[in-house]
Formats: sequence, C-alpha cells, structure tokens
Amino acid sequence: MMGLDSSWPLVGRSEEIDYARNALVQGPGGGVVLVGQAGVGKTLIARRVSSELARDFEVLYLRGSTAIADTPYGVLSMVLAQLDEETSANPLMLLSSLQSRFHPGTEGARTLMVLDNIEDFDDFSAMVIAHLVRAGSVRVLGICGDMQRAPLELFNLWKDDVVRRLDVQPLDLEETTELLTTALGSPVSRSVALGLWQASGGNPRYLQAITLADVESGHLALSDGVWVSGGGGGARAGKPMAECVTGQLERISPDQRPLLETVAVVGVVPLDLLLKVFPPEPVNALQEQGILWAEQGGPPLVRVSDEGLAESLRSQFVSVPGRAALAALNGMRTDSSMPGPSRASLIRWSLDNGIQVDAPALVEAAREANLRSEPSAALSFLAAVPDAERGPATVLATARALALERRVDAALATIDPLLGDDAPPVGLRLEVELMLTKAELTMRSHQRHTETAPLLDAAGARLSSAPAEEVQDLLEQLEDFAAERELFEGRSAGLTESLPGRIEARSAHGRPTSRLQGLLASALAMAGRQEAAVETARSLVTRLVGAERDPLEIERAGTHLFTALLAAGYWNEALAMAEAPERDADASIYDGSASEFTEGLLHAFAGRSQDALDRLVPAISQLRASDRHGLLPLAEAAGAYVLALRGDLPAAREHVDAVDLESERRSWHYRDSAEYFRILAGAALDGPGAAQELLRSRAEANAAAGNKGQELLFLSQAVQLGSDELVERLCAAAATCEGPLARVLELLGKGIAARNSEVLLDAASAALYSGHDGLAAHAAERAIEFLEDGDAMIGIYADQILRRAAAPGRRPARSRTILSERERKIARFVARGASNKVIAEAEHVSVRTVEGHVHQILTKLGLSSRKQLALIFK
Repeated sequence: MMGLDSSWPLVGRSEEIDYARNALVQGPGGGVVLVGQAGVGKTLIARRVSSELARDFEVLYLRGSTAIADTPYGVLSMVLAQLDEETSANPLMLLSSLQSRFHPGTEGARTLMVLDNIEDFDDFSAMVIAHLVRAGSVRVLGICGDMQRAPLELFNLWKDDVVRRLDVQPLDLEETTELLTTALGSPVSRSVALGLWQASGGNPRYLQAITLADVESGHLALSDGVWVSGGGGGARAGKPMAECVTGQLERISPDQRPLLETVAVVGVVPLDLLLKVFPPEPVNALQEQGILWAEQGGPPLVRVSDEGLAESLRSQFVSVPGRAALAALNGMRTDSSMPGPSRASLIRWSLDNGIQVDAPALVEAAREANLRSEPSAALSFLAAVPDAERGPATVLATARALALERRVDAALATIDPLLGDDAPPVGLRLEVELMLTKAELTMRSHQRHTETAPLLDAAGARLSSAPAEEVQDLLEQLEDFAAERELFEGRSAGLTESLPGRIEARSAHGRPTSRLQGLLASALAMAGRQEAAVETARSLVTRLVGAERDPLEIERAGTHLFTALLAAGYWNEALAMAEAPERDADASIYDGSASEFTEGLLHAFAGRSQDALDRLVPAISQLRASDRHGLLPLAEAAGAYVLALRGDLPAAREHVDAVDLESERRSWHYRDSAEYFRILAGAALDGPGAAQELLRSRAEANAAAGNKGQELLFLSQAVQLGSDELVERLCAAAATCEGPLARVLELLGKGIAARNSEVLLDAASAALYSGHDGLAAHAAERAIEFLEDGDAMIGIYADQILRRAAAPGRRPARSRTILSERERKIARFVARGASNKVIAEAEHVSVRTVEGHVHQILTKLGLSSRKQLALIFK
C-alpha cells in the first residue's frame, strides 16, 4: 500500500492525455490549460504529457505560489536571472529578449512552459508569458483550479481562443474501481469501490487518502483475494485525510472555516437556518467560490460541493468557533425544514461531544436510520437512551434495527416481553406496531412462522375497536403487510385479483398506494403476466420520479421494475438498470455489492458465465464479510452454477455446499431462485438425471400455487437438460405467459416437438437479440441437431449464433461437419474480399486448390456467388 507522498497509478485519464498532447503538438493555438478541483489529477496529467513531449520540446516548469504572488516577475525569476540588469529593467527590451530566446529556429527545439498553479502567478509574469504565447515563441500547458481567479492576461488567452481549455472531471465509478484495483494490487468489491467513490467524490487525491486511512484502520481488508469492507462507517481519522486538503484550507479565511466545518459535519443544512448562525458574507463568498452549493427545487439546502473535502473536514478536529456554531444549529434541529439525515448527524455530533440528547430525539433518530436501512446507526442512537427511559418505543426501534441486521431471534427476544398476556398496556397504536413488527419477524422464522397469521388477526381485532379515521394509517399498514405475506408465501395469483381494487379504493381517497403497486408488479411477474408487471412497475417509477418523491421509495420501486423486466425477458434493459452507477451516497438502501450481485445474477441467468463470475466473485467475498440484505445464499448458488458452466467443478461444489437456506426462512421467490441455480449446478456436478426430477418438482409446485411465470422457468431448464417429454407442457405454459421470454420458450418447445430446425433458429435468434445467451445457444444446438438435407444455410446461421452465445467447448461436433476447418477459414478469406491468389499465398496451396475449396463451400451451403458467402461470414 502506497503512502500519500507516493503517486498512485495514472488511471482513467487516457482521453485527457491524448487531448492535451494533440493540442500541443498538432493544435493551431498556443497550448492548453487543465482546469479542475484540487487533487483531481491535473498535475499528474501535465507531468505525463510533458514527459512524453520532452523529445520535441524544451520543457520549462514554472509554479506560482502565494509567497511570491505579489512579487513582480516572481514566477519568472529563474528565467530573468540569465538577463543583464539593463534588459530586465526595461519591459520592452525584456519582452524582445525573451521572444528571441524562446522563438524556435529552423533547428532549435520548441519551448513548452508548464504553468502550475496559475491562480498565484503575478501579473507581470502573466503579461510576459501571454505575450510569448501570442507571438508563437512558446506553447503552454497550464494547471489551474479556477480560471476566474487566474491573472487577466492568462485568462484572456483562453477567452480569445489562443489556448484550449480542458476541464478535468472527477473519476467515475468504473474509473475509480480500475484505479483502486491497480493501486491495491487486487480486485475490490463494488461495495468498497462505491463507498470510496462516494466519500472521495471521484477525486484521486482524496481517494488515496481515504483508502490509506481505511486500510490502516482495518476498515478495508483482503478476503479471498478481494478487498472488502467490514461495514460500519464514520469519519476517517488520521494524518493522510488532513494532508490532502491543506492547500485548499489555506485559502479559506478564518470567518469561513467554522461555516465550512459546520456544513461538512451536518451534511445538508437549510439555508435559512444557516443564516441564523452565520452572517451572509461568508456564506455568499463560499457559494461564489463554488465550495458551498445550494440545492434548488424547494427551500434551499446547502452542502459542501466537494464531497472529498467534506469527508476530509469530518476527519479533523472541529475548531472552537465551529463547535459553537454546531451547538447553535443543534438547538434548531427540530425545525421542520431540517432533513432527517441532517438531524441525525447533529445528534451523532452531540453524543460524540458529550452533549445530552433526550430519549425521544434518540428514538426518532433511530427510526430515521431504520427507514434508511442503517441499523448500526440506529442501534448506536438507542444505546445512548438511559435505562430508565427505555420504553416500548425504544424496544420497537431496537427490534426493527436487529431485524435489518437479520438477527431475527434477537429481535423476537426483544419484542416478546411487550406482547405477553401479563405485559403492561402500551396504547393501541404502539401495540399494533409491535404486533406488525413481530409478525414480520415470525414470518422469517422457521420455528415460529405459524404465529404470523394469529398476530395479524389480533392486530385487526384491536384496530376494529377504534374509529377507522383515527387508525387509517395502521389499517393500511396491516393491509400492506398481509399482501406482502401472501407474496412471501408464493400465493401470487390471488394478489393479482385483489390488489387492483384495493389500489383503486385508496387512490380515490388520496391515500398512498406505492407499496401495494410494487407488490402487484411482483405478483403479476410470478403469476405469468409479465408484460402487465413491467407496465405496472414502470408506471410506478415514472409517477414517483415525476412527483420528486423520496429517493428510497423510488429505489424500492426500481427493484420491482428490475424483477418484472427479468421475469418478462427484457434482459438488456434489466442489465442497463443493474449497471447504472446512480446510487446516491445520501439516499440508498443498497450498498455496492447489492448492485454487483444483481448484475452478476442477471449474467448468470442469461448464461454469460465469465461476465457473471467477474461480478459474483467480489460480491460473494463482500457478502461473506457483511450481508445486511441477506443475499449471500442466492449469490453462492449463482456462483456455483457459473463455475460449473466454466468447468471448475471443485469450486462449484464448494459454493453449492455453502448455500444456506435453513438459518432464516426466505420468501418463495428467493427460495425458488436459489434452488434454480443450485439444481443447475448439481446437473453439472452429478449428472442431469436428478436435476431433471427436481426441476419438474419445482415446476409442479409453482403450477399448484398459480405461479405460472415461475413454472415456466423450471420447465424450460428441464427441457434444456433433456426432458423432451415436458415439451408440450412447456408450450402450454409459455402460451399462458407474457413477454419475450415466453415467446422464445414457446418457439423452442414447438421447434423441438416438430423437430423443426427453422423454428428453433427463430427461437435462437430471438433469445440472442433479447440478451439470453444460454437459451440462444441451446436453441441453436437443437436446430443443428434436427438439420435435414437442404438445410445447410440454417445450420450455418445456427452455428454462428452458437459461436456468439456459447463457450467454444459447448459447440457440438455436428456443427463443425457442415464445413471443415479449412473450408471455414477459406470462407472467411472470401468474406473479407480476398482473391483466390491471395488466399493461395496465405494458405501455401495452389490457386486451383483454392478454387476447388470455394466451389465445395458454395455447393455445401447451396449458394451461387461469393457475394452470398460474404453475407454469411461477414
């Protein structure tokens, strides 16, 4: 691991390097200036470019600094030292002398001035350099944080298009992942990459400092050859974090530093509250400098625009004025304009600084953390509640936090004493909330799931004793959970009938319906109405986004949309959703490994084994360290399947053995998905016989429950493993379902039943177009298997699909008998437009031999011209 004084690899900057090099070598102007925030990599880019151009240019490095910013010709002192006193004292003679010195002669090397820290160049030096550039005597490679603060003469070079401007942006998530992998020498989980990317804002200097601090603290560790996060969070302490912002903070005036510290600690502060603590002058000044940013679209909320700077400030001691400001702002934290996460940050700061926080505020902060799926934060707030004040509300929040950590038994042990026969009364509202929470917990327990239904009945009975208008929200929570339980148990068909009416009734009274709509989308997908599921989920997401609702609510709706897209067969669109690095550090219920796992799962389902492994291996390593969403068993099962596809059977066996579906009771759909991959892995490990029976059994169970979409998946895999006797059932099931997947599987079934290669080729083409490589490869194999005389063209097309969709070793022998390897090679030459003579020379045979091969190829394929052959092998 490198220290902060050592440069990390220059990764993700090839476009910037090429642009700057071309501007200096080929561009018509006087050079280029790199503009961007401190630490973004401008200096490293300039060093790389100037080093590469050292053969073509004489490189002169000039650096501005605050120490000499007011000294005339301070930046050029080294250059002017070579001039006599009379020349230096006369501006015209000075310019003429320097122009003559640097102007390239017929054989002399051109001069490249690397201008670092342009903002601190003195005006006299700036004037001289600008003159030399305009005269064509030198070219410049500038480095600047803010062009508005550059000396006027240098600013005008850009304004007048004499030099180009290149804005160096922070790294994106993919570039950050590449840099971390290169610098650390091993892959990183997406959870690590996403967390560090968000904390650093994509700034390489901050990224290096934060990573160093996390490695030193043990927050990051190697597991199974992958860097993973141990979970938790908090500020990164240590010298590296302070060092990386020293230069920036030196530019902050004493009256601005407390303001910046306050906003960094709180995260987001309403502008009107901030102006009650600070005068407007420093607020306006930091906004004008771009250091503070006010969000629009409602009451203005102020944040530090550079997340890396904010993270660095949080790692340092807050100044005395900053602590006073935070104390003043803390007194206003109950203001309705204060966002929940900001209120929680103030409470955390208060606790860390020994300031007492009342129990209701701590419980409310814990509730907010639970809503955002941050159980460790919730439990830390609850731990600060004095024992004498730990009432039912504290117990309820504790149970919910433990449930989020998947500690079901501990959560039940916490909540049980409050619902016993001899428990003291706690009030109707709190009692029902306790019942519903306990019902959610018992539903996930193998030992106690039979208690769930009686708890729901009891909650309904208690609510019936109160006026409906007073407990409407609780009645809706009960209705929502009852629907969720039906889906959990795999009873989707009934929900598709009952939920539309409930949603319509609520909508008529202006009541929230998002949870029910999401459940309806998932139920429709399971029940075989995949197109309706996609339409329902897409409509929900569009409505929530248009109404600018809570990002977490939108994210949950997006999860339902992804599930619907996957079930329907819109794999390319689902993959685009999984790949999008759009998770916000301040608003996400998922960590990076959840999205990495999701992407890997989709690739596994589509039979793209290497792509799946590339995502699942680091995801599994991370999930083994921290699995707050309970994804590990499904990830292990999918990992086993793709390893089996790759032929690594020992590793596949290890992952199969690691699949744990017993420690916690899972939903029907989750168990189905894990069994799906575990059975397919078992087919490679132990042969297809047992797997075929297991697939048939799961298909029958889903059919009995009305889950036609799930039935279709298991039937399709049984047929792909050789159960041709199920083809008619496959066709029937596909005919009752919707979406591209159902259409492909219906074609597959019909093609096998009729032994029709043309229909199977259609199935293979449709599957490949949709993004399901595994299904495309199987359909192509069966098309080749049923080839008859005169079907050579179908065989060629099927073979092409097979080569695109499957691993090379999967291709059956028959696919290679249509053309020999020599004929296939010659056909590719012909497709590229090569003449018989050129082919003969390349293959070391006679022209007549090539002519014979070409004739044989055309005959086998039923073609009449080389042009037709080119269309096939293009």
